[in-house]
Amino acid sequence: MKNRSKVLVAVALLGLVILGVFAYFISNIILADNTTFDEDVKYVYIRKTDDFTAVVKKLEPLLDNIDYFQLVADKKKYQVKSGKYPIEKGMNNNEVINSLRSRNTPVRLQFSYEKSISSLSQTLSKQIAIDAESIYKTLTDSTFLEKNDLNRKTVSAIFLPNTYEIYWDITAEDLRDRLYREYDNFWNADREKKLENLEFSKIDASTLASIVRKETSQLEEADRIAGVYINRLEKGIPLQADPTVIFAMQRQSEEPLEIKRVLTEDLKIDSPYNTYQNRGLPPGPICIPEISYIKAVLNYEQHDYYYFAADPEDPGFHNFAKTLRQHNRNARKYRRWMNEQKVYR
Repeated sequence: MKNRSKVLVAVALLGLVILGVFAYFISNIILADNTTFDEDVKYVYIRKTDDFTAVVKKLEPLLDNIDYFQLVADKKKYQVKSGKYPIEKGMNNNEVINSLRSRNTPVRLQFSYEKSISSLSQTLSKQIAIDAESIYKTLTDSTFLEKNDLNRKTVSAIFLPNTYEIYWDITAEDLRDRLYREYDNFWNADREKKLENLEFSKIDASTLASIVRKETSQLEEADRIAGVYINRLEKGIPLQADPTVIFAMQRQSEEPLEIKRVLTEDLKIDSPYNTYQNRGLPPGPICIPEISYIKAVLNYEQHDYYYFAADPEDPGFHNFAKTLRQHNRNARKYRRWMNEQKVYR
């Protein structure tokens, strides 16, 4: 009986040891703080191509004991999911794994004025898990363009600079479709009515807005410049917009071309974008303007101006004229200033 009692005591003690080890495991490996940073939160960005080894490598700088994390991840049968996940200060391994499983956090995707779809693709790629080339190919996909009655010259009109809440691991196709839905939603009944009054299409409005944006970065005079161009369109007068000539020259150049001054000889360039040689609007936008410039077109200032020239006494702004005689006087003044600044091209 004594031996049996000793065995029972030994078994009980062993059980206590096992329970103690288990309690240690629970408290130190599963439930203890395993973060090693001072900020309130850090984010882990997991790509669709990442495996568990890649996730561990990304977590290693954030966790005090990466081996404990791997042990718990194995026990909980963690499966890698792409996305942006928060790791908060003081999290234990169990909480880290739960976050990686279910807390894919949206990012605020932002873009403003862009020179082209190519530059837009670069801007977007820096904020999400898609490379610029893939974004560009998706935005200009021929099937998508045909389906939505677009082409490579007009497609830039559908991208409205704004802030969009999306998931970091969004696909290129889903991103494109989201941007198109936002464009579609932008054109509500009120704006559609204004288009009708202008006898404009949506593409027309974006195209004119892009020219206005290239003419001025001063939003306060954008509606006045839009009014000048609309007056000219209604009278059948060529827009004669220097930015369209610059755009045409850049499109035909094999090398990057920076032009600060349009010369008389430039006005003869053979291009559908040359609004000195062609009446009406060019085939599509010459940049991706902010939404505020589209609104400036829709709410253009009604006046009797048909001309404008840069004002050397108020950089960034323009002098407006109702007659060609007044305009020539303003233009000469600006040309003299350009010569004084030695700006010849």
